[in-house]
Amino acid sequence: MSTTPRLDRSLARELGPTGRAVEKHLGLRTVGDLLHHFPRRYARRGELTDIASLVVGEVATVFAEVVQASVRPMRQRRGQIVQATVTDGRRRLKLTFFTQNRGIAEHWARQLSPGTQAMFSGKVDSYRGELQLVHPEFEVLEDADESLVRAKADELIPVYPAALKLPSMKIAKAVQTIVDTLGPEDVPDPVPPQVLRDRALPSAADAMLLIHRPTDDAQWRRAQKRFRFEEALVLQTALARRRASAM
Repeated sequence: MSTTPRLDRSLARELGPTGRAVEKHLGLRTVGDLLHHFPRRYARRGELTDIASLVVGEVATVFAEVVQASVRPMRQRRGQIVQATVTDGRRRLKLTFFTQNRGIAEHWARQLSPGTQAMFSGKVDSYRGELQLVHPEFEVLEDADESLVRAKADELIPVYPAALKLPSMKIAKAVQTIVDTLGPEDVPDPVPPQVLRDRALPSAADAMLLIHRPTDDAQWRRAQKRFRFEEALVLQTALARRRASAM
């Protein structure tokens, strides 16, 4: 059995190919690196992204509703193009997918039927004055069980800083795989217990759960406050030690 602390273990060892992809595209090497790759923001099912805020050239994760989707053959070479339009209720965004397989193209078009809400992740581009995502990763936000849909209506979805070939949804799955097996003993806490109690801050292990799997806004804000305090405390301690060594 390995004696390497959990946070120091390599992602390649913990997550296999997924861990290697995280290291390659994000430069994160250890479990601790991944757990400290905090969400950029949180979204709710049904809460659409402001398309007007998208910046050309950035890798973005967009929550939007499908207006239309169609399949047609490519003009210059063999293959199929799926073109879809999504909206946030004010502006529209074009989506373009390419495939050699007609069946896959038709499957994508069926998934992107009008009225479907989904999460799309890709690099923002502009074509003829219109914003677009070319071949974005996407995940439909729906469930066949209506009771589950209602229960998940306010579920917070973490949106992570991503890379073109490693979208937020894949990062989220990697994080959740780690979080599912994370124990208090796996997360050493540099903040003394008395300080945590005095400031009503969660432990490091609890804060990891609250920031990666919050059930409401208050939870991730509480975790964020704790990690900011920890960062300031560690910095102050390092400066104090440096001053003491210089005396």
